[in-house]
Amino acid sequence: MKSDARRRGGIAATLVLAVLAAGPPLRAERVSVRFNLKTYAAPEGDIQAWLTSYNALWTSYGARYGGTVQGAFEPPRLGSSWEIEVRFPVFAGLALDLAGSSVSGAATGQVRFQDATGNHVETDGLLNDIKAVPLRFGLSFTLPVWNNLRLTAGIGRHLVFARYRTEESYEALFKTAKEDYRYWFKRETTFRSESLGGYWTLGAEYLVLPFLAVGIDAEKASSRMSGFKGSTTYSDHTGRDESGKTSLYYFESDEFGADLSTVLLAGRTERPEGELYRNVRAGELDFSGFSLKIGVRFLF
Repeated sequence: MKSDARRRGGIAATLVLAVLAAGPPLRAERVSVRFNLKTYAAPEGDIQAWLTSYNALWTSYGARYGGTVQGAFEPPRLGSSWEIEVRFPVFAGLALDLAGSSVSGAATGQVRFQDATGNHVETDGLLNDIKAVPLRFGLSFTLPVWNNLRLTAGIGRHLVFARYRTEESYEALFKTAKEDYRYWFKRETTFRSESLGGYWTLGAEYLVLPFLAVGIDAEKASSRMSGFKGSTTYSDHTGRDESGKTSLYYFESDEFGADLSTVLLAGRTERPEGELYRNVRAGELDFSGFSLKIGVRFLF
């Protein structure tokens, strides 16, 4: 295995040297600033699994009690963002890259259950909101290939600071001949965490003017984040109104009593334990994925 790895490394090094020898001479990098429009194609980690399972729970609940279920919960989608990158020369062709951006995504959803008589109605609303600040620091290599066209490659570390906020508002109404009964609760939790991962980029730039270049890059980041901690507030129909510290956990449970194992992503003051809980671990958000970047670079 080690000999194969050395052989592949030798072949790669030979190809790089051949390209360098055939291409034009490398020039010293210049200090530059680039502004990128960045699409963020990253999964949301455990949020997707939780909401898919939660939707299935409500569907099963409606079938069991002969009612109708309307609505569904959707995960937040991280949208496009602006990124600023500063490049400092190290020596010919090699530079130090520092970059930062901000990305966010939010989704609200509501599920409503009503039995055949209309006397039993339940409504459950969820908000999931993610905001993150990804930072990059690493090295880039620039290779001129034809006239003003340059190929670029980079590698380094990917640091993400994230805030995850979730809100739930639940209400149940039971009508009887004598009296109506209304039950409700509201819960809001804000979690924060950070993670250190890695990234690599491949791209091309074209020097339009001596001080201006346009480019396009593909970036692959690897950054799974756990260890979310935060604070929660809770209130309900009984007059209970409290707040406290909480940690984000992912687990499977039938704590709703529906005879259906449900994936849950929830804040708990203590780690869930006991026969009711399975596969308990820290909740995660996943900021790994591919991004496409289109940018303008100003060289000084």
